[in-house]
Amino acid sequence: MLLAALLLAGPASAQQGDAIEHKVVDGDTLIALAQRYLMDPTQWVAIHKANPSIKDVRRLQPGSIILIPGLPPGPVAIHVSGKARYTRMGNARELAKGDELRETDTVDVEAGSYVTLRWPEGIVTHLLPGASLRLLPPPPPKRGKEKDPRPRPRVIELQQGTVESAVPAGTEGRSYQIRTRLGTAAVRGTQFGVRLPSGGAMVTEVTEGTVQLAGSGFQPVDLPPGTGAVADGSQRQPQAVPMLKAPALEEDPAVTPESGFEAGAVEGAAKYEFEIAPAADPLAIRRVEGATPVFALRPIRDGSYRTRIRAVDAQGIPGLVTARTLTVMSLAAPFLNEPENDAVLGQDVETRMLCTDIPGATHYEIDIRRPGAKEEAVKLMVAGSCDTRMPMLLVGKYEWRAYTLRQLPNGKMLRSGPSAAGRFSIVVRPPTPALKVGGGQGLSLRWEGSPDASYIVQLASDEEFKQVISETKVDLPEVTLDVPTGGAYFVRIRTLSGSVASDFTPPRIVRGPAFVGSSDGQPVRDSFGTPLGPPPP
Repeated sequence: MLLAALLLAGPASAQQGDAIEHKVVDGDTLIALAQRYLMDPTQWVAIHKANPSIKDVRRLQPGSIILIPGLPPGPVAIHVSGKARYTRMGNARELAKGDELRETDTVDVEAGSYVTLRWPEGIVTHLLPGASLRLLPPPPPKRGKEKDPRPRPRVIELQQGTVESAVPAGTEGRSYQIRTRLGTAAVRGTQFGVRLPSGGAMVTEVTEGTVQLAGSGFQPVDLPPGTGAVADGSQRQPQAVPMLKAPALEEDPAVTPESGFEAGAVEGAAKYEFEIAPAADPLAIRRVEGATPVFALRPIRDGSYRTRIRAVDAQGIPGLVTARTLTVMSLAAPFLNEPENDAVLGQDVETRMLCTDIPGATHYEIDIRRPGAKEEAVKLMVAGSCDTRMPMLLVGKYEWRAYTLRQLPNGKMLRSGPSAAGRFSIVVRPPTPALKVGGGQGLSLRWEGSPDASYIVQLASDEEFKQVISETKVDLPEVTLDVPTGGAYFVRIRTLSGSVASDFTPPRIVRGPAFVGSSDGQPVRDSFGTPLGPPPP
């Protein structure tokens, strides 16, 4: 499809699939163009053959467009994530993995997108989000009609954004250049990056090898490994300055998606850059920036990842890189069971805090805090099951959350995100009533009442209240009970205030009405089965 489109875009030629357009300027000749583009002045015949409309080979019309055929292969897009496009001969197309680019093509990478190019010589160029560039043909040659024996230079004109390059040592003798409006970085066998923010200065940093930074208005400067320089378009001479040190980070870190990624701070850092890519697909890079070396990972799947983090100084020069293999393991947060949501609890009542257990968990953390309060949360660490006692708390409203923890063999503790918040209130328990036993018909009980309280009265045949005969709820601090005839019984009372209850009063012994008994102690009953009592006085 791409080849067919190119064939329709210009004059017919056997080499047109490899052709590019050149706009003629004053002084151009076919010999000079063959020397520049094809590194061999004798190839002017091939250019003429591809452009049969040229009538006089000695006079090219300035402003006219001619095709340059027979160009060597260009870089291939080996990774594209997000959206990027390239423009060739005025036609814009979406860039896809496997597309081959040619000299004079322009490439634009959208925000949040990444492109990786591999050149035939093994050079790898990473285009970061927002990068805009053009692949240039070699510069015009010096006068001469001899075939140039040197390998063909590779030239990128960076118009905006950031590119990072890895030039294998095996490409010695081949020039690889990144040009900007402020200068040119030229290398042979190195790893380096060039940044050109919109309206900003050109920043060059070298990880391996040596880069020569040259431009109009300043003397060329060699940048050894571990240094960077800034060309801002002024007459100031760029200086090689040491890159910031690499952020400290443990070997083989393991995290949960909720806990995120954290490295050590670097003195002199203005910001930090973090890259992460799946170990199985290292070109699927995601890069983020932050004022601190702490980065959130969500959303991200469990697995192994390659990461890079570096500090950036106030001039915008990136520092040395810390690279690690990161293991991401999810931990589910537990569900809260007890106390129930919006429960009202007595201040001195022993209360259980319970949440669901999670497979693989070794510990749980429970955080209790007042909503909106400034004081630190009360933290409880529980080993094994998520089951513990609530600590003594002041009267008030509280929220609580639980976290799942997993201790790794190296002693590090992974921590899940928080559970949904639970709510409860702590209130003063109502006082235990002072019981008074009165007379009258039935058993009359009275006690000192509390405002807006209700009461539970229990009657039992045993002191442990295992055999409760009756349980009565009343709203006033008095009650009359029907106690069975004869024998001793036990009564106790507790106060209710909302859902909070006081302790029961100590058991009190009460006796039922007197009765007429037989010699074996059993009551004598009338014909209706009612026990006979003594005659009235």
